[in-house]
Amino acid sequence: PANDPAGFYDAAGTVTHEYAGSELPSEGEVIPVVFDEDALQGAQYRVVFEDTPEQTYWHLINETTGDTVLVDQTKITGDPELYEVVQGLRVVVKDGDRVPRSYGQTAFSGSDTTLSMGTFYGPGLPYFTYLDPLFYETYGKDVFGNSHFRSTYELRYTGDSTRAAWIADGFFGTDYPYWVPFEVWNTATNERVSLAVHDFEGDDDWDPYDLLVVVNYPYDSTATVTPFAYPYYYSWMFGFDETVYNPVVGDVFTMQGAPLNGPDDNFAFKVDGINAATAAVNLKDIRVVPNPYFAHYSAMVETGEGESVVEFQKIPDRCTIRIYTLAGDLVTTISHNDGTGAARWDLLSERGLLVASGIYIYHVESPYGEHLGRFAIIK
Repeated sequence: PANDPAGFYDAAGTVTHEYAGSELPSEGEVIPVVFDEDALQGAQYRVVFEDTPEQTYWHLINETTGDTVLVDQTKITGDPELYEVVQGLRVVVKDGDRVPRSYGQTAFSGSDTTLSMGTFYGPGLPYFTYLDPLFYETYGKDVFGNSHFRSTYELRYTGDSTRAAWIADGFFGTDYPYWVPFEVWNTATNERVSLAVHDFEGDDDWDPYDLLVVVNYPYDSTATVTPFAYPYYYSWMFGFDETVYNPVVGDVFTMQGAPLNGPDDNFAFKVDGINAATAAVNLKDIRVVPNPYFAHYSAMVETGEGESVVEFQKIPDRCTIRIYTLAGDLVTTISHNDGTGAARWDLLSERGLLVASGIYIYHVESPYGEHLGRFAIIK
């Protein structure tokens, strides 16, 4: 395996997740990999996110130059090797799971639990869109942007006081009143939002086994919001457990937002590099392989028949290695500047002669400090 130079750090190890919101950060990931060092054009980068009702996008910013080098990216799943390579970097962005962090009754007007999850379908649209051929042809089984799944919702039991949209054989909103006994509040925005209902019996009367869909669109008590909210604002679909359902006014059921990436999340990282302080400490780890060198047992570093090689490992990316006899005579000098953590010596002196058996001293001089060690050659 290749040896990293002293003090080396890779881009993936520098990622920091910064969050500027009032709730919880996402559980997304950013994994940068330097794909081509010669193509690198910056030292520091940042991944940021943008929400629209239709889609959540991510952008890659080169903070060294101020340029946005990837715009409106939507890929967050699949083979990491299929992500785009730009400026010598492949940046893999992953999202958190599209499920609520938690759900359950959070306020009790009585002494018992009266609201409990019965059936949870997740995003409502993928479940129903196949029922509407025109929708499926236009949109596919999409769930659209993250914002309406990232928010936390409270379903507050108030009695039959909330107008809801009606769902049957696809998503169709009705203008005649359809009442459900819950107000829904988006606690992230402190706004009352809407509900839709999948009425199994089609009797225009909500029952606990009928499914509710949170519609993250401002509530309107005078008309259905479907023409404005469908399809982009439809969120979780679920049903209550009939065996415990017996709410009283004041009971609250909370669905905590999913840990998805959003505009309040960003990920900063640096490209591969050397930490000088760490490199200075790592100088003590420099080693010679094999040590001792046996002429007949050196295959661990020799790759060609008849060659004689020792390898200096975990050295700095730039350094000078001088090899001496015990008497202090300079045998040879190796100039290492290829950015790797290893350099080879063919056991030839400065005059091109194969060196004799014995103990040798080596001295490593680098911008991060110096190191002195020894090794043996046995023929």
